[in-house]
Amino acid sequence: MSLLRKVLVATVASGALVLATPGTGAAAQARKPVTPAIAQAAPAAAPTPASVATEVKAKKLRKLYSYTFTAGHCFPSTFRCITYTVAKKHPSKAMKKLKSCFNCTFPVSGAPKKYPKRGQKLPLKACWFKKVCNAPVKFYPRGKYGWYFVAQKGHFDGKGSTVYFRWYQDKKKVLRLHVYAYVANPSVPDWANRTGAHSTWEKFASNMAKALT
Repeated sequence: MSLLRKVLVATVASGALVLATPGTGAAAQARKPVTPAIAQAAPAAAPTPASVATEVKAKKLRKLYSYTFTAGHCFPSTFRCITYTVAKKHPSKAMKKLKSCFNCTFPVSGAPKKYPKRGQKLPLKACWFKKVCNAPVKFYPRGKYGWYFVAQKGHFDGKGSTVYFRWYQDKKKVLRLHVYAYVANPSVPDWANRTGAHSTWEKFASNMAKALT
């Protein structure tokens, strides 16, 4: 290969062949870092699963009731039961019963036999005053001896409403049930809601006493 030809080949290979003005040639462009267009756009935030707090805060809630019941056998009456033979049991016993059969003591139609899992939807129906009210909820555990429901679309308390349940022992070792609720936009009068809830949860406490004694 002649000397001139060698120089020409080397010049082309190095990119020094003047095909454009200095600084705009292929070699100069190659030295500049190229940022892909896709990297210039900010990445979209990854979606996060809806939390219980988000569901609850979706609506402004107000407290509807807070009831405490003694777990004991009772004589039914028009609005209240007269309790006798109270259950002096640890709350862990109540939870064990529920986990072996949830709807054996929980007195609301649509409750499953198997203890619910976190986030499980329950197609509950609360039948008060001979009227069937849809009460779909999602179940969430809370502490060792409690749980709560978050109302779903179609619930008579309004979506996002909550009901909390907790078993505990008082100073005399008597098993007791505390239930309290917050509502979003109920479709039934408060007095009817409170009366029906009191009767239902009172029965729940009584059912548990019968199962444990």
